[in-house]
Amino acid sequence: MTLTDGRTATGQDAHSYSADPGFTSPTNLMPDAANPNSAILNNHGTPISGITDDILGTLRDGTNPDIGAYEFEGPIIEYTISGNVGEPGVTLSWTEGIAKTTISDGSGNYSIAVSIGWSGTVTPTLTGYTFSPASTSYSSVTANQVTNYTATPITFTISGNTGTGGVTLTWTDTGPLAKIQTNSSKDIEKKSVMDGEDTFQSVKNTEGIESTFISDVNGDYSITVSYDWSGTVTPTLAGYTFAPADIAYSNVLADAPNQDYTAIPITFTISGNVGIPSATLSWTDGSPKSTTSDGFGNYSITVSYNWSGTVTPSLFGFAFTPTSKTYTYVLSDFTNEDYTVAAATPTISGNAGVEGATISWTDGTAKTTVSDV
Repeated sequence: MTLTDGRTATGQDAHSYSADPGFTSPTNLMPDAANPNSAILNNHGTPISGITDDILGTLRDGTNPDIGAYEFEGPIIEYTISGNVGEPGVTLSWTEGIAKTTISDGSGNYSIAVSIGWSGTVTPTLTGYTFSPASTSYSSVTANQVTNYTATPITFTISGNTGTGGVTLTWTDTGPLAKIQTNSSKDIEKKSVMDGEDTFQSVKNTEGIESTFISDVNGDYSITVSYDWSGTVTPTLAGYTFAPADIAYSNVLADAPNQDYTAIPITFTISGNVGIPSATLSWTDGSPKSTTSDGFGNYSITVSYNWSGTVTPSLFGFAFTPTSKTYTYVLSDFTNEDYTVAAATPTISGNAGVEGATISWTDGTAKTTVSDV
């Protein structure tokens, strides 16, 4: 059974080594400082309380004594653990006698040196990221090692409802998510969700990523931001204002659900005078609508943003000039939209069968007319 097999089977001997100790001779078990194999013994022992000297009376190292009966100045042999952690500025930590760290370079590369026979764990850390693997353990290192890690930005979700569908939410992210895009200011990433109603777009610029998301048909939305993100999310949709107008966030370190807005339709007013009380003004805005002029003939109607249609006044026995007014793409209030009114004078006509027949009737007073030729 090998030492590795024994460790696996028993869970013990974590600090034991299996190697040529580099003794001076088969009969002289003092490590030979000129023999590189003796480095496996140098500074790899465990301090034992009360034992301060070796077999020759030489003072033991109180923190990292040598393995065996002798304390000696053996050769220092080191091996390299290197690789790439996926991001610059990543701290890699390990312990060899004392806690040690190194930081990855601008390309994410790192390199650390450990003594021959070293056992321990190397752990990468960087605020705002997780790593795969989270750490790497080594046992009795006797050769150079290459270990790479994948850095994944930590992100959080901001979600809620915009009050109506098709609302564009806009925000800018300067955090780790900005690095996902290329350096081109024209790079655009789009993705559509399964229902075909939500749309996400992000554009890389010098300040970070300017992103937009369009809420689905129910007004639901969900956006992703970087770890510790601060910024403002602003909803927009032609024809609406929103309450609140936007929501500001500071140092986001958790998901933020129920971030809702109220969509308020923008409307405009068409008003004026029809010249007579109780006249009915009719129009269609999604559905047929009407209002009645007041005791002075004044009226006011409300129409949707960008409305197009016709307003028609009516009152039995009266005629209006103009008979109606047409509007196209209303984007402001209309005032002084007046009409003039006159009593209606309907005509009764036909043929009397003979020229010169007198037709008589009363309309307030007695009236007559004579049939023509």
